[in-house]
Amino acid sequence: METFSNIVSAVDSFVWGPVMLVLLVGTGIFLTVRIGFATWRNLPYALHSVFSKDARGTHRGTGDISPSATIGTGNIVGVATALVSGGPGALVWMEISAIFGLTSKFSECMLAIKYRTTNDAGEMLGGPMTTMKRGLKNKIFGAVLAMLFAIFAVIASFGIGNMTQANSISTALNNTFHVPEWLVGLIVAVLVLVILLGGITRLSKVSSVIVPVMAVFYLIFGLIVILGNITAVPSAVVLMFK
Repeated sequence: METFSNIVSAVDSFVWGPVMLVLLVGTGIFLTVRIGFATWRNLPYALHSVFSKDARGTHRGTGDISPSATIGTGNIVGVATALVSGGPGALVWMEISAIFGLTSKFSECMLAIKYRTTNDAGEMLGGPMTTMKRGLKNKIFGAVLAMLFAIFAVIASFGIGNMTQANSISTALNNTFHVPEWLVGLIVAVLVLVILLGGITRLSKVSSVIVPVMAVFYLIFGLIVILGNITAVPSAVVLMFK
């Protein structure tokens, strides 16, 4: 058991160590320069597109999901987790990664749209799987990569995102309102099941309503917390870079 734990620790240190940092940030830097800093220059337009009324519909283009339904909540739970795990300095690296990761995300979405297709039911099929399968010149190699990505994504889904966010929700409600964590977990699981059974269309409709509201509340309460502790902000910034 100890040997297995050591192997897992070694793999974890390698995957999430300097190699991953270089690959993530390095790829982002390359893409940012390669497309002429387009994501930076068009950031105001991108923000307007996300928060505008048009973002909650699909009438501006062809697809099953509106743009607002694709915004994640990792900046709420993920940043807090990184801060606790890696200390204040982790925030600096997250900011640097985000500046160039913006282009990586843009490129990923652009390729997903370029190589997406439709299934027999008329639903859109896109993402890394279709990009690798249809975009790479060697179709066999692309199909193998697509299959491996799908398999690993399913395996990873049991540990990332779902568990972290469900735990955050249940812990917050338990600490604030003393609601049993198992009850919150059960309710969340049932709600997610109901949404998923409705297919990608229902998922899009629910997300297009919840996500913009979540983003607005997040920004408002984030500003309230910052303004309420405004005197500590300068020292906090210094601590981050130290």
